[in-house]
Parts: sequence; C-alpha cells; structure tokens
Amino acid sequence: MRLMPRHWFKSVTDIPISFFAENGIKGVAVDIDNTLTGDNSMYISEKIREWIGDIKKAGIRVVIVSNNREPRVRPFAEDIGLEYLCEIGKPSRRRIKDVMELLAVNRGEAAMIGDQIFTDILFANRCSIASVLVEPLGPDDHRGAALKRFFEHPLKRIIKIRRNI
Repeated sequence: MRLMPRHWFKSVTDIPISFFAENGIKGVAVDIDNTLTGDNSMYISEKIREWIGDIKKAGIRVVIVSNNREPRVRPFAEDIGLEYLCEIGKPSRRRIKDVMELLAVNRGEAAMIGDQIFTDILFANRCSIASVLVEPLGPDDHRGAALKRFFEHPLKRIIKIRRNI
C-alpha cells in the first residue's frame, strides 16, 4: 500500500543512527515543517541539531526536501548547514531525479523522513525509497495540512492495528 510507511518513529530524534546502517540507508531527505520544527517556525531545538550532526558524522548525507518556497526553506537550511530542494511538489515523482542527485545515492540507499502520509510517505513510496513517518511536532498553520490530518487519523489507526503498535 502506497500510504503505508515502511518505518514509524515518534520523532526524528527517536531514530537511532544505527537504524540507517541497519537498513542500508546512506542518504536522507527530510521535511521541515512539523518534522524538524513546528509549522512555519524557524526554531531548531538543540536535540534536532545534535541528531543532524550525529547523522553527518556517521557519513550519511542529509538534505531538506520541502514543498515550501525558497524564502521559507533557504534560511532554515542555512542555519543547520544542510543543502535543500524547495517547491518539490510531494507526492509528485517529477523531481525525484533532483533529490537523488543531491543525495548522491541510489534509491535503495535513500529514505524520506516526514510527518505527513499524503505528501512525504506517498512521495517516498511512489519513488521507491524508504519511507519514515514521524509524528508532527506541533499544530498546522494552514487549512490544507489540517484537512490532510483529518484523513490521516483513521489511516494511522489502521496502520497501528496492522503493525501491533
């Protein structure tokens, strides 16, 4: 099922660095809003900064992949020292080549981490890269995401039942 995440964690900081090696992941695309920070926030917790630093030290390439526009993405990415792609159009597959070039890995070595099933997880699964769902860090600032969350709740219950979570 394309909406089923391959992996599920409470937060990015709950993903152990060993998880990447154990799953053959050498490149990670990560969403910003409600994944690394609250929706439209520029605050980056020290715990998130440390986690990104630990991943980089482990030799894993990390890039930001966002549907947001550059004025939102660039300052955030620069603050944490990551390369980025913006206006990616998730879940569309049209820019997967750009993502893979920036990660410099093949699809079997890549993962997408995000908080939304209908964008991040669907994008990853449609592109044949590992999908990692995390719980949103805060409330959504816009109606579109709030509407998606409404439809995600019953889907998450089904996934939890199937996985005995």
